[in-house]
Amino acid sequence: MKSINLEDIISKLNNLVEETLYPERSSILDTQYGDAGFQTRLYPSFIEEFRKICLELPLHNRYLEILDDIKATLETKIGSKKYHKTGNNFRNQLSYWKKFLIELIEIRNELEERIIEKNKVIDYRGDISLTRDELILLIIYLIEYKVINPNIDKTDIAEAFSILSGYKAKQIRDRISGKSLQDKSELGLSLKSYGKVRDLLSRILEDIKKEF
Repeated sequence: MKSINLEDIISKLNNLVEETLYPERSSILDTQYGDAGFQTRLYPSFIEEFRKICLELPLHNRYLEILDDIKATLETKIGSKKYHKTGNNFRNQLSYWKKFLIELIEIRNELEERIIEKNKVIDYRGDISLTRDELILLIIYLIEYKVINPNIDKTDIAEAFSILSGYKAKQIRDRISGKSLQDKSELGLSLKSYGKVRDLLSRILEDIKKEF
């Protein structure tokens, strides 16, 4: 799968909005906002491209934050007199800002619904042999020994183990972020957790030995 560059996406979306809706940074003349061509061709094309980029993004909350930032900028422009001008041209432009705000919220909500649907987790906690603390300890060992690539974002690791275990991703992420086995007191885990993980790995090792 092709990697996604977050900065490139932010730049692409912001440039698309600025070039279409914000004349102070745009090659589009103010007078064009009242033209039929803008209404029938340019604006629909802009919305189609914006929606396409957004709904092809990976289903991850970090991409919702991009849309929230665009929304906040747009709301500031709509509500601040600093950006208000006189005449029909500005009124036409302001109407497009408000129109886009409604469509932006709809696009964001659609993306969020897809993310929620993707991240739905069935509660399998009664079917696994480790408590959340024990699983967190195992994950940290797997990262330390590079069974899991240590360069992978901890949020992604947490979400993967959330799906596999049924434990909440945020609770896993908060415990594995910035932690190191070099300072076990940092982990806040009991000796019982260490014993349980050790016993589990010992049983796995014994089973492997039986096979060979």
